Order: sequence, then structure tokens, then C-alpha cells
Amino acid sequence: MADSLLLTLIRHGKAEKDSLSGEDEDRQLKPKGVKQAHFLGTLLAALPSERAPQVILSSPVSRAAETARIIAQLSRIPLEFHPQLSTSANHHDVMELLLTHLASARLHRVALVGHNPTLEELVCMLCKESSGGVRTAQSVRFDSMHTGMAAVIGFGDAPQTMSKPTAKSNFSGLGFAPGKGTLLECLREDWDD
Repeated sequence: MADSLLLTLIRHGKAEKDSLSGEDEDRQLKPKGVKQAHFLGTLLAALPSERAPQVILSSPVSRAAETARIIAQLSRIPLEFHPQLSTSANHHDVMELLLTHLASARLHRVALVGHNPTLEELVCMLCKESSGGVRTAQSVRFDSMHTGMAAVIGFGDAPQTMSKPTAKSNFSGLGFAPGKGTLLECLREDWDD
């Protein structure tokens, strides 16, 4: 996998139902959500360098930002916040952010921390088979993006160096395009809910 584009989509940890302000964007993680973020941060920290994300891009919304900060602190992966990953985002916004970021930063391994339904839509769009199902590696099952879950998607062979790609590029050399990904892993601290 050293020469593949790897995208790790992370849904924020389990959050409180309400916030003190009454605003959805201000909901904090429950203790379970903190535990889920610690689990994912520990997993990412243990990955060999050719599999570990080079950057974490996160929604600035409280529950996602808190999840991302915990993961970044444990894994020592650089963290950036982007409003295109907020709760009002759609999968087209996220794809544009990814294309722009991949082009400008020349990265092959990126983690995103965000929200449903956007993340679930991304998995389905990026890994869609002609039959309409989700293309997965052997023994990987996907039904939805649960809170505190990471979905690792792999794309075709990446070139050793990327020659001046643009945000309009579909990164065909990397295999990064709708329907070209394979869901490699679904990771979560527990699957009880």
C-alpha cells in the first residue's frame, strides 16, 4: 500500500444530545466519544509511516474538532480545520477540498474528520460498484458510518512524484475518482451501538 492513495474517513465520536447553547454545532463529546477518539488516535499512532495519514483535515464543529484534536495529539499527525467539512457540507464540497488539498500539498495519505450523512455518502460514492453496492476488501462489511468509526479507502497505484496536478484533476494516476476506491477497513472501538 506504500504507493496507493489512502483516505481515512472518521466520523466524530459519540456526542451529547444537546448543548448548553442549544446549538447543534456546540455539542460536546460524551465520555464514550472521547474513548472512541483515543482508540482511533492510538491506532493511527501505531501505523507504519507508509500507512499513516500525513495530515488530518477536520470540521471545525465542536464534536468533530474535539475528536480530531485527540487523534492528532495521540498520533502526532498535523491537524487542519476546514469549514467545508462542517455539518452543512455535502460530499461535493468535501471532494473539492480533497482535490485541492491533494494537488497543493502533494499528499497520498489523508484523514478527514467530519459528519454524516456526508461521510457515508462519500464512502458509497468513492467505492460504488456497478451493481450499486460498496466495493470492499475481503471480509470487510459496511452498513453505515457509525460515530467514532474510521473507514479506510484505498485507491490505485500512485506515481512516485505528482507532476503539477490541479484542483480540476481527477487524480486518475492515483485512481482517485468516484467508483475507483476500495473500502479496506472499518475501525471502531466497539460495535455495540
